[in-house]
Amino acid sequence: MSRVINSDANIFMDDMEKDSIDLIITDPPYKDYQSCLGVQKCKKIVKNEFTFETLIGHIERILKSGCHFYLWCDALTYADAFNCIKNSKSLKYKNMLIWVKNHHGAGDLFGGYAHQHEICIFGTKGKGNKFQVGNKRISDVLLKKRDDGTIGYYHKIPPKFGGHPTIKPVELLKLFINRSSEIGDMVFDPYSGSFSTMKASIELGRECIGVELDSEYCKLAPEIT
Repeated sequence: MSRVINSDANIFMDDMEKDSIDLIITDPPYKDYQSCLGVQKCKKIVKNEFTFETLIGHIERILKSGCHFYLWCDALTYADAFNCIKNSKSLKYKNMLIWVKNHHGAGDLFGGYAHQHEICIFGTKGKGNKFQVGNKRISDVLLKKRDDGTIGYYHKIPPKFGGHPTIKPVELLKLFINRSSEIGDMVFDPYSGSFSTMKASIELGRECIGVELDSEYCKLAPEIT
């Protein structure tokens, strides 16, 4: 059964059963971040005591053998996440996925390049199960390839429309869920934020446990029946 949990992720994961989850997709608070809406600022995301080492340890314990995980990070934290996976006894690094967004962020206008992508690590526990759908390899650059040969984007959702500063597109998450789980499987997101992972999971007939520390963000979760 799908559940929304208002709790500290580490405390909740400490009590989870071993080998109980079929798929993990999460965007953890790997850095302090605050998105601005004109002169209005969104609530700040605070890293606090988060470490990839702790998260990878939880994933290694609660993920079923052969199952997949997707872990969002950025260019400055990728090496940390990669090394934690490499040092794991059972988790395997498979790919760095690049989500190219429809517009770039703010930054140095005169001496730097604008960020227009986010990084997601795809990995498995053990050898890893085969993808559930599709008989062709898809690119590790996450863009839409249209039938007419043109390319489209999985559009970034502005915070003012979604209520959270780091929303991931439901359509993109459905790509992961369809390839890495079956109907009825349990998907887990320990840092749910806008609850995009839960929304995508329920729409595809999966169960989902979404954990979020901020009670206000828990109100963004879909209605569970």
